Amino acid sequence: MLAVSGDFDKLEMLAALRSAFGDWPAKSVSLPVIPPPTPAISNAGRSVFIVPRSLTQTHLRIGQLSVRENDPDYFALALLDDILGGNSFTSRLFRDVRNRQGLAYSVGSTIRPGHLVPGALVLHALTKAPTTYQALSSMLEQYDRLRGELVSDLELQQAKDAFLNSFVFSFADAGQIVNRLMELEYYGLPPDFLQQFRDGVVRLTKEDLLRVAQKHLNPSRLIILAVGKEEDFEKPLTAFGKVTVLSLKPGG
Repeated sequence: MLAVSGDFDKLEMLAALRSAFGDWPAKSVSLPVIPPPTPAISNAGRSVFIVPRSLTQTHLRIGQLSVRENDPDYFALALLDDILGGNSFTSRLFRDVRNRQGLAYSVGSTIRPGHLVPGALVLHALTKAPTTYQALSSMLEQYDRLRGELVSDLELQQAKDAFLNSFVFSFADAGQIVNRLMELEYYGLPPDFLQQFRDGVVRLTKEDLLRVAQKHLNPSRLIILAVGKEEDFEKPLTAFGKVTVLSLKPGG
């Protein structure tokens, strides 16, 4: 694939490209089949992995498989992520874990949609070792709240406003636009996908978000990772799922 953006005459550019690349022979390429990821967790519950490190702060990650970018529920999941932790200053994780409880200076969430395979939703935090259990418990509580109750009118509007504002700045120049259009073409998404995305977000209701949260957020399939000094945790993390200690060499 080749894309060009800038100040040029279209016909002259097309002629130059055909002159440079027009005699390339076509070849058929057989791409390997990518098997779908299989959840590493059974119905028995969540899994907790601890990487022992002599650190004053614990690095926490909570994640699950999510959806591909062409999933019709991705628009709603993007807003749910903003409300949970993606929009840092107004998000629930920021207001509860950081501001109200003072458990973490850095806390949030992010959703990364997949293209050829499902994407991932990840919550993250950096907390003192003696508050690891409390921080983890509070993060999971906010995650569960999205499945149990409607978000507020203010949260919905703030998430929509944040999305629409960032959407504009994501395509501030020709280079960004042509890169995104190439991605749409490469992954087989419709040319008007970005407009569909924007329009879909604008139409979302609180009931839509609750339905999508109950469908896609699965507490029993969460994977929890804690990197830190386990002996300094205020409580064992066994309350959150089966614990596996990973013995990893530093730097590898």
